[in-house]
Amino acid sequence: RKKRQREEEKDLEEERELRREIADAFTFQLLREEQLSDVSVWVIGAEPKPGHRPRSARSRILTKMRGTLWISKGDYRWVKVDAEVINTFSFGFMLLRLYPGTRLTFEQRRLHGDTWLPLRANVRGYARLALVKKYDIEIDTRWENYRRFSSESRIVDTAGGDR
Repeated sequence: RKKRQREEEKDLEEERELRREIADAFTFQLLREEQLSDVSVWVIGAEPKPGHRPRSARSRILTKMRGTLWISKGDYRWVKVDAEVINTFSFGFMLLRLYPGTRLTFEQRRLHGDTWLPLRANVRGYARLALVKKYDIEIDTRWENYRRFSSESRIVDTAGGDR
């Protein structure tokens, strides 16, 4: 259990490092303001900074993409990200390679007032699996029909009495 917790903490810290590096890896430009569904957003272009040196193996992906972000004006959360692969890169020690022109789109929505949940993920482009088979791919994943979960609970002391 402790080993799993350490691994989860390590993964979380790597994710934080990647997010911190985004600001250093890209040049951002405000493109426009618009409504995306029911959310007022800023639309921001992101171009990789020439000569940026990634601080980790995981952040090398940042130098291989450019994109557009839709950021909510209300709480500064990303609503949509559309990224384009501009240089070939690999996942999992060459297990999967994505080629220039591949587009990755992610969307999320605020539901029930304050909870942001995934709405859609789309990958469209060109990939090679295990350096063997080349694919023209389109993968579209959608999440819907979210419902609030509720339950009742009570605290019971070890002597068996209710609190």
